[in-house]
Amino acid sequence: MFKLSAAACAIRTLLRISLPVLVVFGSTAQAREYTFDAEILKQRGVDSSVNAHFAKEAKFLPGLHSVSLNVNGKDKGTLAVRFGPEGEVCVDNDFLSAAGLLPIKDPAPQDCHNYRQDYPSAIITPMPNTESLQLVVPSEALDSNLNAMPANVQHGGTAALLNYNLFATNSRYDGGSSEYRQASLEAGVNFSDWLLRSNYMVTDNDGKISANSLYTYVAHTFVDQKMQLQAGQVNAVSGLFSGAPINGIQLTPASALIAGDSGITVSGIARGAQARVEVRQTGQLIYSTLVPAGPFSLDNVPIIRTNTDLDITVVEADGSSNHFVIPSSTLKAKRLSRPQGLSMSLGQVRDVDTDYDKPLVANISDGWRLSPNFTLSASGVLAADYQAAGAELDYLPVDNWMIGTSVLASKESFGEATNGVKSELTTSYSPVSSLSISLSGAKYSEDYRELTDALDDDYTSYDSSYGAGISWSSHILGTFSFGYSLNKASGDNSDSRYVNASWGKTFKYASVQVNWQSQVGSTDENDKDEDLVYVNVSIPFGSQSISTHYRQQGDDSSAGISTSGSVTQNTAYTISVDRDLEDQSDNFNGNINTNLHYTQLSVGAGGDTNHQRNFNATLSGGVVAHDHGVTFSPYSVKDTFAIARLSEPVSGIEMSTPQGTVWTDAWGQAVVPGMPLYRNARIEINANSLPQSMDLTNGTKMIAAGHGSVSKLGFKVMNSRRVMIDAKRTDGTPLRKGSSIVDEKGNYIVTVVDDGHVFINDIEGLSVLYATDDDGKRLCQLHWKLADKQDKEAFYEQTEGVCR
Repeated sequence: MFKLSAAACAIRTLLRISLPVLVVFGSTAQAREYTFDAEILKQRGVDSSVNAHFAKEAKFLPGLHSVSLNVNGKDKGTLAVRFGPEGEVCVDNDFLSAAGLLPIKDPAPQDCHNYRQDYPSAIITPMPNTESLQLVVPSEALDSNLNAMPANVQHGGTAALLNYNLFATNSRYDGGSSEYRQASLEAGVNFSDWLLRSNYMVTDNDGKISANSLYTYVAHTFVDQKMQLQAGQVNAVSGLFSGAPINGIQLTPASALIAGDSGITVSGIARGAQARVEVRQTGQLIYSTLVPAGPFSLDNVPIIRTNTDLDITVVEADGSSNHFVIPSSTLKAKRLSRPQGLSMSLGQVRDVDTDYDKPLVANISDGWRLSPNFTLSASGVLAADYQAAGAELDYLPVDNWMIGTSVLASKESFGEATNGVKSELTTSYSPVSSLSISLSGAKYSEDYRELTDALDDDYTSYDSSYGAGISWSSHILGTFSFGYSLNKASGDNSDSRYVNASWGKTFKYASVQVNWQSQVGSTDENDKDEDLVYVNVSIPFGSQSISTHYRQQGDDSSAGISTSGSVTQNTAYTISVDRDLEDQSDNFNGNINTNLHYTQLSVGAGGDTNHQRNFNATLSGGVVAHDHGVTFSPYSVKDTFAIARLSEPVSGIEMSTPQGTVWTDAWGQAVVPGMPLYRNARIEINANSLPQSMDLTNGTKMIAAGHGSVSKLGFKVMNSRRVMIDAKRTDGTPLRKGSSIVDEKGNYIVTVVDDGHVFINDIEGLSVLYATDDDGKRLCQLHWKLADKQDKEAFYEQTEGVCR
């Protein structure tokens, strides 16, 4: 927080009244010269020398100022910026890093480094009247390694949480009944960007109670290294292998901090300064930025797909524009995913049913981009009686065609010593946007094992597996998909083959979906080749919908109808009726879900014509204990969250958050249950949910949160007591229209309007009011009486007053 001196406040007031008018031509700025009234400056205690300082352009006073920074149209948060003796911006590498700009290559030991020396085309616009600073820089000045992470990322904070999901069901039927209850509980603590999480599952099945600990671990993200640490009961990440649950420690890349790389470059020329480049695909704006005058080149532009043209529009500052198209055939897309980096883990295998000792195991994986068209990944697993290693190579021969191949080898000696190899080949091709084809095949040697497979004496391996898929969409005919899979078992075991197909189409008044699945050619005599067909037709009616369906599997078939919709904004229902077409029995089910603002409740019931009945209920949500008390959430609370707090304790105020709508409790607090990591998120109060007597001073917050942080969001509200006084004289006549109402010190408050009405925007603190004439002479004192308790839902209160 920076405090302004009295002189600075006076100057800022003058600047707000009379700012120089800047006219931008290319990369230079010219300004008319203004002269401030020296007498006014003197009366306000300001030295008249500031006349020359502010005569040609708006500028900050020398020294350190807290400003809102905007770079190429993107907000970078509030930064402390130093200004030189002439109001120039003094940059250093700390400032450039926070702004997402490349550092100074050879910083000289000088008091104030001029950024325009490095980038002459850069435009720097100080705006002291709004305490902000705007920069427009060429694309080569941007630091792409920062992945545009906001400068104002929130870290730290301490809170404890409990997420709960409570489920109970009761079934009754001829001859008996059964009950089942389940509680899934996740407890945790966040402290200094570290987090602890522990999950338990408790069940009660007809009186038989069991409790299981699913996991307990601590985690932390090291931002500078872009790595995440987990320690405790974790699931090991092993790149090309399936991994295993372990009691140990693990380091993995922090994906939220790793820059993406689309490989798309857009180049052009801007005619004037501060031109805006807009990139569109299929009519949708996908990227926008500001560029200075002259040639520009934008790297790694995010795109929707690689087989659709890019529409580029350069909008100049004067409103004129230039438009051109980059054909999809010329896009050089790096379709291959970028390897995310090194991951390692070390720990003892857990939660695996085995006759052998659970070994200590180490995993390591990494990946490299060899060229724009090749990526290589490698993984290794090391345990006392098990070792495995493998590599995968992905190749992009042409646009929209990807080929991948991998070879994995294992060696285990838990029982008999065996070696095995698995080789795999995959490919996908999309010749047009509406058609995609994929093929895959894998060959296993008889003794190839993953670690968890090697610990299982009864494991049966496959000899090979194959898969194929195709999907095609048409505006006229709808969407089709077809898939085939074959698993060939080793030895005398049975093969399995599956075929599935689907078709869907949305018409003007209904949507139709048809699915078919079949197990064909099974070599197991106990298996039946049964087709499964499911047809659904859905018809919407505003916020309600009606669906009919038909299902057939072998000799069994059923049909039904269901309806669903909203009862209120936070309550929804579903009702369904099904009929078994073979035994002519009917089944009825109904369910209602409601968000109670601080928890969620779902209740349901069903039955059939065979006298079976069932009832169920679910209660879910989260509880957070923090610095200012305990707050309930209708949603489960994620690793990274925030506490929003109003300046006054008002309940039921609606807030929009990235995880859904939340509401304040009786203390004016609400949990923002989840925040995107290292990216700006918008939290906004719905002003319509405020009491009529209350106003917002700031209803929107933009905040970026670091992993494991607990952010604090403060929203200031003002509670005003507005009053309309029907003021009359002692003889019953209304006060004269146009009369002034002043307080006891003679300060003007309001003017009397028609019929003697006096509207006071906030009467709190006004105990005495007088009516005056045109010369300021008091005519009478106004007396009124208000209700003891304010009606918060009324925009203003009405009362009568007498002026005597």
